Amino acid sequence: MSFIVGPETLSFLDGYLFRVMVDMLRSQGAEASGMYDYYKVRVEAVGTALSDYDRMLFNYALAHFDRDSRQIVHAGTGFGTLPAALAMSGYTVAGIEQDPQRFRGARQVRAALADAWPEAVGQYDLVQGEY
Repeated sequence: MSFIVGPETLSFLDGYLFRVMVDMLRSQGAEASGMYDYYKVRVEAVGTALSDYDRMLFNYALAHFDRDSRQIVHAGTGFGTLPAALAMSGYTVAGIEQDPQRFRGARQVRAALADAWPEAVGQYDLVQGEY
């Protein structure tokens, strides 16, 4: 993959995903988009797509798991911001989400990632279902 995200370039990806989430919130609203209060607050008050917890898990995965031999499953992926970052860093990732609106939102985030970095989509699958 030509674009690899590491801790030093994670802010660039965060800004891109944040812009996607802002557009979703403005065009669809918090309920219809699946943002509900959780992502709405993140967009309006925090100003980031990736939470501090996402960043901590991202850094942990980079430090402890080999990209070539490990695949990651993220249950309760929400909008899939963490799997997006992990896929952009070279991991093969599957995000599982059971909420229909949140799953739709994760698909929109993944589609925006595909628009900018089509090669990353091969690293990142979404699964709608219970976990």
